Amino acid sequence: MDSTGPSPNVVRYNDWREALSRGASKFKPSAPLSVVVPYYEAPSVLALTLAALERQTYPRELFEVVMVDDGSSTPLDTPLTDLEVAVVRQDDRGFGLARARNTGARAASYEILIFLDCDMMPEAGYLSAHARWHHLVSDALTLGMHSYTDARHLSPEAVRTHRGPLGPLFQSDMIDPPWNRRHLIRTQDLTTRHDDLFRMVQGGNFGIRKEFYQVIGGTDESFTSYGGEDTEMAYRAYVRGGLLVPLPEAFAWHQGRWAENRQAKEEALAAQRERLASLIPLPEFRSFSPGRTYAVPRHIVTVEAGDHQPHQVAEQVQSLLADPEGDLAIRIEPSEGRVLDEGVVSLVNTRFGSDPRVLVAPTEAALDEFPVSPFQVRLATAPGLAGGAFHELQRRVADRVAVTIRWGSSNYATIERTWALHRARRTGRLVDAFGDVATMRLRIAPRARGKRPWHWPRHGSDIHRVLEELRRVRDVRSGWRFLRWLGAAARWRLGKRT
Repeated sequence: MDSTGPSPNVVRYNDWREALSRGASKFKPSAPLSVVVPYYEAPSVLALTLAALERQTYPRELFEVVMVDDGSSTPLDTPLTDLEVAVVRQDDRGFGLARARNTGARAASYEILIFLDCDMMPEAGYLSAHARWHHLVSDALTLGMHSYTDARHLSPEAVRTHRGPLGPLFQSDMIDPPWNRRHLIRTQDLTTRHDDLFRMVQGGNFGIRKEFYQVIGGTDESFTSYGGEDTEMAYRAYVRGGLLVPLPEAFAWHQGRWAENRQAKEEALAAQRERLASLIPLPEFRSFSPGRTYAVPRHIVTVEAGDHQPHQVAEQVQSLLADPEGDLAIRIEPSEGRVLDEGVVSLVNTRFGSDPRVLVAPTEAALDEFPVSPFQVRLATAPGLAGGAFHELQRRVADRVAVTIRWGSSNYATIERTWALHRARRTGRLVDAFGDVATMRLRIAPRARGKRPWHWPRHGSDIHRVLEELRRVRDVRSGWRFLRWLGAAARWRLGKRT
């Protein structure tokens, strides 16, 4: 990260509250920022958004607005506003929201990037709420909130001259509450150890530093229809060790009710599920499907060949590939300070050379080759793990960041969370600085306890989400949180249909 800017986060898990004691609550604006606003053929909507930006408490001389016109038939001219505005135009290649965000990030003059859709009217403290975190840490992803409302009766002048919160300008019975509020309840404001904290992100209201945005790869431009690109981008920020910070105070009003074009929206989101399943390797996004390969594997398994015979290494690879919950890529490496035996190379290549999941003597480190797979596993074992052992490894790591399992004289298996490894690399610390670790000794290798009697419900199903949360109920406090989340989720489901 930039040595002249703030340092990477050093909190345990995602407990962003730890950072408050390090200065976030004593914020004084000093760094300039760029507001990136994708736009497509909505001049009256944009006028209200710019009027709301003119009300910001963040110093006017410290921010610019970068408008990215996604190929409107009538090109966007520089809007009439006293804000510092730059207009960038990109060719019309269909739905180009993901590409527009990257275009705006490249064109931005400043390191802090705040992304705001052109139909979002931010409250006056919006920019300050985002910016204070990006003054503090270099790898935060700040997540704002919004409500849907009807703003067609408003004029830019009415917004520009309004004093106080914008809420009173709207009829209370024409406001849809923030959709992500139920996720805050479920995760105690993103401080629990859930692996899907990133699901709260909303692409039209988030902040990130430019360097970290580049590290995670920006927004995936292959998303060329409505929905999904923000969730996938947020997943990569999370698994790269970013600090996810919820900001209810970074609030904006979405111009338009959720129910408008609801069927088209839901059909578009449903169409993105298979794409997200290939890119986000979590059970709630990816159903169990033995033998299927995905763009992003869930487990990256490094097998240390050591002094084992070629047939032993090949048998270990075969056993791992046969695991019904494997969802993996396998790397065959020599032990530290050694060269991989030519017999191992020859046999593994002969037997598995046509399988893209098996890599022999890779030149890159596992973390560099597979930076967004959530689990890194390392084995030094013979005869090693039996098929089905990944379920057992997951059970033992639970919500820890790393677990080492040892058996026999020299056999071990280590499973580590990738987000903790990325943080350790950026900060020069060990993974135990970011969460719990454990070492376990067993008499035999961990093995599966049999196949699952039924397939886990697919991503998006209500029963899947309820079962996942029910598993986390361990005491009265977590039970109460479960009930609050269930109630909030039910209210949102009912509200969507009105």
